[in-house]
Amino acid sequence: YAISDLYVTGTFNYGMIISGILYFAFTVGLYKTMAEKIGVFFLAISTIGLIGLGIFPIPYPLHFPFSIIFFLFTGIAFAFIGFIEKPIPFFEHRMHLFARFVFVVIAFSFIPFVIFEGIVIAEGTIFIPASIWCMVYGIKMMTVE
Repeated sequence: YAISDLYVTGTFNYGMIISGILYFAFTVGLYKTMAEKIGVFFLAISTIGLIGLGIFPIPYPLHFPFSIIFFLFTGIAFAFIGFIEKPIPFFEHRMHLFARFVFVVIAFSFIPFVIFEGIVIAEGTIFIPASIWCMVYGIKMMTVE
């Protein structure tokens, strides 16, 4: 099973669309704070995948390509944010270490495919750490004057 298999109602799909739009707004703010823009660019591409997942639920053929866009570009984005972006203050250094951790988790998220039936565990190992990173960094962006 995949996360999309668990919720096929309109509410879940609208939530994904709204989340994708808000996620894109976050990437606009992130673009203003990051010196190296390539990671943010890939994160913005991943928002297109999230919005597409909400527009095209699981029975549609376009669901799988949008899923690949979301998960693949999220991983690529955290690779660039964690390893290319240059942290300056202490908080940014810790956030970059966490971004590296998120990338490593995403890189090894294929392991549950071998152990468990379905991909829901692998999907969770990708979006949960990435979401936590975005929430913490977003709060920091809101509190900086």
